[in-house]
Amino acid sequence: MIRRLFTLASILSLLFCIATAALWVRSYSVCDYLLWYRQPRIVEAISNAGLLGVGCGWLASVYTPRTGWEGSFWPFRRDAAEFEADLRPGTVLGFRYEHWRQQTPDVQGDARALTLPFWSVFLLFAGLPAPAAWRWRRHRTRRHLAASGRCPQCGYDLRASTGRCPECGTVPTDRPQRAGAGR
Repeated sequence: MIRRLFTLASILSLLFCIATAALWVRSYSVCDYLLWYRQPRIVEAISNAGLLGVGCGWLASVYTPRTGWEGSFWPFRRDAAEFEADLRPGTVLGFRYEHWRQQTPDVQGDARALTLPFWSVFLLFAGLPAPAAWRWRRHRTRRHLAASGRCPQCGYDLRASTGRCPECGTVPTDRPQRAGAGR
């Protein structure tokens, strides 16, 4: 079960890494956006010049986007010839957090946006299975040590010992059967 979960997490992480790398490279030639709107909620993602901007909030205005999904790439129909958004102003090493709030007769809204460089997203997905791999390896090693009659903590040979490990004091949970103990 643990091995299957680790394999699934690794596969998903690899797919997200590949998708992030492709979007990262694409962001230097084309500015893309993806938008979901259902009044008054709005969620959007924009990529441009190696940066990814993600935002969400609510919007009530005279102008409202179409309800549902909208994007600047396949399978969405592109309305404008080209979409442009510069994410660089106000960033520090490519990172920026902003909270936008407006209350006017024409526009009312409250949104939060996060801009981050694609390399940080790539590293996040690349390192995602690492803690799972470490825990899986540790679990496997402890099971192997306990099955061979050694202390799961320090590896001391416990076949001749009873109770606690004389080396580290750990009480093993499952003791292996000694040869001839059932006679």
